[in-house]
Amino acid sequence: MWRDWFSALYTSAMEQGYGDYLLPYLAREVLGEWRLGANASGIVSPAGTDWEAVPLVTPATFKTGALATPKSRTTCMYTDAMVKGQLVTSGDMARRWTRDAKTGEFIAPPLSPFAGQEGRICVPWPPGDLLLSKYRRADDAIITPAVQAVAQLQRRRLSRSLDCAYVRPFAVGDRPAYAAFADKSLQAHCVEMRKRLLTHPARMQVEYETVRAVDPEYADALRDAGRADDCGPARRGVNEDRRLQGGDPAP
Repeated sequence: MWRDWFSALYTSAMEQGYGDYLLPYLAREVLGEWRLGANASGIVSPAGTDWEAVPLVTPATFKTGALATPKSRTTCMYTDAMVKGQLVTSGDMARRWTRDAKTGEFIAPPLSPFAGQEGRICVPWPPGDLLLSKYRRADDAIITPAVQAVAQLQRRRLSRSLDCAYVRPFAVGDRPAYAAFADKSLQAHCVEMRKRLLTHPARMQVEYETVRAVDPEYADALRDAGRADDCGPARRGVNEDRRLQGGDPAP
């Protein structure tokens, strides 16, 4: 669902020519860490000879991770002046980008004629701090790995604790299955752990009333397997986390 949502967002924005609005919704690599979004406010956007804005986010961004394109980037869009130690606007106006006649790709003009002159500071486009970063779909770089980590944790908990008794892998009456079990492999794993628990001494540690509130059918199965109602709630401690496959309790 996350992938579908981001696919719709990215596709819609690109098709309407609003690729730069996607910057806050792209993952940006900063010091080896993926973070959500980049701030492009206040950045001067160059224009083509047809007055159309030259985009930072292009279809190639989703393939190479870089902003703009090799042809549309420039190391000196215009220059500012350094006067008495302060950076001031020099009046050097940005030039227009042309277009490749075949591909329609924007082509940056020659460097500012003031580039390299004493007291002049080149302003690149895209800005250096943005250009040095790599960009990816947010769902690929951040959300999918996070969801996969949660899925691995769920699977470990089903194997190493009594959690399988406190969840609903299938709908019971008018109560739906827990959403995680849309993953059929996880659902099958939960069912297998439930079967093992019914024959494992650890079933005596299950809080019967909690199970009955979540899944009365499994509570009945536990009772039939010898889980006495009058045992009362067990202490949920480190021994609960032993493997249901027969591992020894923690000391």
